[in-house]
Amino acid sequence: MLMINNHLTVNRVPLFYSGNDWRLLAEKLGCRMIQIDNWMNKESPTQAVLTHAMREDVKLGNFIKIVIDLERPDVVEAIQSFVGKTLEVFTLLGKI
Repeated sequence: MLMINNHLTVNRVPLFYSGNDWRLLAEKLGCRMIQIDNWMNKESPTQAVLTHAMREDVKLGNFIKIVIDLERPDVVEAIQSFVGKTLEVFTLLGKI
């Protein structure tokens, strides 16, 4: 998750913000502006958004579709890498 977090993180002071980072992801996930504003003050607002997505049980396929819509192939690649490594571990442990 750290790789995904790193890809979506930007400066927390959005002087003329127009990027496709954690704030737009939060909007696409249906978060309210007050939540987004509160997360801006957190040490890792991206982690707050990812935690929110997990708590809301956002399905991986839906999450990836949102990230693709954000035109963030770097994040898609980070997710694919994370999922691939996780599957390798489960396979080694005999869980799959």
